[in-house]
Order: sequence, then structure tokens, then C-alpha cells
Amino acid sequence: MQRAIVGFDTDEEGHWVAELDCGHTQHVRHRPPFELRPWVTSEEGRREKVGAALECTFCDMPTLPDDVRPYDQTRVFETGAIPAGLRKDHRTKSGVWGRIVVEQGHLRYTVGERAWTLRPGVDGIIAPEVLHHVTPVGQVRFRVVFLRAPSDA
Repeated sequence: MQRAIVGFDTDEEGHWVAELDCGHTQHVRHRPPFELRPWVTSEEGRREKVGAALECTFCDMPTLPDDVRPYDQTRVFETGAIPAGLRKDHRTKSGVWGRIVVEQGHLRYTVGERAWTLRPGVDGIIAPEVLHHVTPVGQVRFRVVFLRAPSDA
């Protein structure tokens, strides 16, 4: 989904991140030949891109219904102790939603052909019965909160 750039900031590693009008962020790197964004390397170039449209992959992630409430959660998983079942495609039961909460580091969350890199403050939403898996990106600590509507309890 296309969203307007409203500003720029840097992440903890010094990479440029576009702030979007939807509230999400998107890395905007210049790493030829894979990513060609020479404009990001100068203040003038970034200023000229404010208002420009950029694809927001996080707007394509499922959103939690208003009526779901937490009812359980996993323990905190760390890179070396992530269960194999989470690393391969699996799904939640009917009516069960999930929120992947990263406490430290980065975690790749994949649903079909779509993938998102989660980090502290950027949660992953798991829709009921949808195949998905996670992959650590370096060192990571995360947990999964399970939610359901009161009528599904």
C-alpha cells in the first residue's frame, strides 16, 4: 500500500528510515546495485522526498479485530532456543489470533510470499488458521501473545 513520507530518522545502526503517514517506518538505503536511492545520502535529497509515496508493507499485515483480548502467551524465546515448530510453517486454531512481540533484536515473520522484519515496537499479527513461520535475524528475544474474542472462549 502506498503511503506518503512525512520525515526521516536513523535506526540504531545509522541506516536511514522513512517515517510514513500511516505511522509505520520503512528503511530507505542506498546499496548499489541492489537498492538505488542516492537521494537518501543527502539532506537535500531526503527533504525533496517528503510527501512522496513509498510502499508500506506493514499496512498489508493483518490487523487485530477490536473485540479480541489476550488469553495466553508463550515464554520468551531466544535465538538458540526457538522451537523448531515456530521456524516451519504452522497455524493457529480457528478464532485464535497472535501478536508476535519482539523484546530485543530482529525477527523475520513470513506469511506465504510476504515477509516482515519485526523489531521492538513493531509487532507481527497472526491471523487465525493462516500458515506462517519465523526466522531470527541475528540475536533476538520474542514472545507470542494469543488473543480471541470473548465469544470464541
